[in-house]
Amino acid sequence: MHDITVSKIIDQLGMSAGLSTLRFNFRSGLGRGHGSAADVRGACAFVMQTAAAAEQIVLIGYSYGASVVASIAADIPEVAAFALIAPPLGANPCLFMCRSPITSRLLTSTKPKLLIVGDSDQFCSPQYYEALAEQLTQPKKCQLITGSHDRSTGRFAMVHHFNIFQYVNAALQPWLETTFACPYEDLGGSDGVPVLSSFENCIGMLEVGPSMGSVRMGSDLGESATDGDSDDV
Repeated sequence: MHDITVSKIIDQLGMSAGLSTLRFNFRSGLGRGHGSAADVRGACAFVMQTAAAAEQIVLIGYSYGASVVASIAADIPEVAAFALIAPPLGANPCLFMCRSPITSRLLTSTKPKLLIVGDSDQFCSPQYYEALAEQLTQPKKCQLITGSHDRSTGRFAMVHHFNIFQYVNAALQPWLETTFACPYEDLGGSDGVPVLSSFENCIGMLEVGPSMGSVRMGSDLGESATDGDSDDV
């Protein structure tokens, strides 16, 4: 729950976007994931019952949490959109790539979705990212965050599973603004209904420089594509 990636996202959404937020630890990261899915359902129900004027939910999962969000987001009516941050595709590629009732619901979901992976992620190679990105149904935004080399200093920025927190909000903020057709700072007052017609297919890259937090948008790749505490969502 106190993982820095989760904390950065929660702080940004709460302070800058004015959204009610909830983060939690799963009871267990073991087994077939049924308990974790129940935890997500319970958390969503809690938010709808307690958050002031809550109408819709944006579900965001990091690491193991992204795996659970991927398995259940399409089935929760209150979830308007969802984001998968650094899903550990390499740890269990069959979970995402093999056809099953769970993966079919993820891949065919028409809810707005965001996929973010670092190009040096220890648990998800760019190849796994691209395979999943190509299979996801519209509307989707998939971004591979890539490091770059500064020849003047000899420094190289590597974007991996445990430092993606430095760059994730640079991708999350414009996705939310586009999805809900609303300035970021006004999201808390929006009706939470996605504007699907304004959401374009985007499979591309964010390139980051060696200086912490510096981000440069890469070119859109078009049709050619996308722990800290692993118990966070």
